[in-house]
Amino acid sequence: VLLSLFVLLSILLVGCDITNSGQKELEYKVIMPSGTPSITLSSFVDKKSDLVTVDIVQGSDPLVAAFSAANYDIIVAPVNLGAKLYNSVENFEYRLYRPIVGGNYYILSTEISSFEELDGKEITLFGQNSTPDVMFKTLCSYYGISPVVTYQAAVSDANSQLVSGAVSTILTAEPSKTLISKNKNFNVIDLQQLWKEMAGDEYNVTQAGIFVKTGMAKEDVEAILKDMEASLSIALNDTLTLAGIAKKIDTSFGKFSDQDLASAIQKCNVLPNTSNYRSDVEFYFNKLIELGLGKSIGGKLPDDEFYAYKK
Repeated sequence: VLLSLFVLLSILLVGCDITNSGQKELEYKVIMPSGTPSITLSSFVDKKSDLVTVDIVQGSDPLVAAFSAANYDIIVAPVNLGAKLYNSVENFEYRLYRPIVGGNYYILSTEISSFEELDGKEITLFGQNSTPDVMFKTLCSYYGISPVVTYQAAVSDANSQLVSGAVSTILTAEPSKTLISKNKNFNVIDLQQLWKEMAGDEYNVTQAGIFVKTGMAKEDVEAILKDMEASLSIALNDTLTLAGIAKKIDTSFGKFSDQDLASAIQKCNVLPNTSNYRSDVEFYFNKLIELGLGKSIGGKLPDDEFYAYKK
């Protein structure tokens, strides 16, 4: 009888150990948008694919739904979207861990070679009132120019118009900018560099960030964030390795060679982990407010609690 009890107790203990050390991670859910965020976090997705549910989605609607339902432990989303919902949704359950991606936006043109030359000229943008549009409008205001702007819904639409010759100047984004520039000589204007010149080289653009659900035990979520940080470190220091991983987890990048995708990652402005990111976020949000786009962050700067998740 004692032997039987010992065997039964051993089985129960092993079962508990497996649940606590491995299977518990199956409960964690992460959602992120396809594109620069999913590329830079692809090592994390690859490493945790058997342990954590990671959903890579297109567009902002699934992210809004995820924030509203609060059914994900970690959400990677535009920083201004998180702020908008924080300011407008009662008992919003997410806090910003940190921004991970700065701007990845560039002007390509067969006609002009400097930003100031855009004054009075036509340019095709995408994502009206989203981050690329806000950056562009802010820079136009700073440089005192008034281009003639038309919009496309997606960056791929703007790219197609430039490649076909239907338009001469577009605002585009990495990684597609590297691909369409490979066999054609376009003049390139880096919006991030212009932003730093405008801001005195002090503020980064804060495009996308990691949001953590409140109430999660830090010891539970810390391992996930550590793996995310490791992936971001690869994006900063070993882009060729990350390119191969990104192509494996997202077949839409299969049209890129490893070298081309690595080159694109280097131009995506992955942000290092710093303790003073709040000033970057608020600088960008204030620009939104100045442009009359304050509703995109819920009408006001988020308060201290928005930044309440601490490592």
